[in-house]
Amino acid sequence: MTGSLFVFWGVTEHDAYVIPSVRYSATDNVGIEIGGNLFAGRESQTMFGALDKNDNLYATVRYSF
Repeated sequence: MTGSLFVFWGVTEHDAYVIPSVRYSATDNVGIEIGGNLFAGRESQTMFGALDKNDNLYATVRYSF
């Protein structure tokens, strides 16, 4: 299992973009990943704040051979 966290913090605008994810190898050929894209900040005044309503979560199952 592998976890990942990317955080971009806008120091001058006080906004943020956070990308957490967890990846698990169920077998040698099958991998599963769950993660998200999260935005924070003042909605009308900052770059990431303008995207605040676009938060999302995702799940992926990948088979490789």
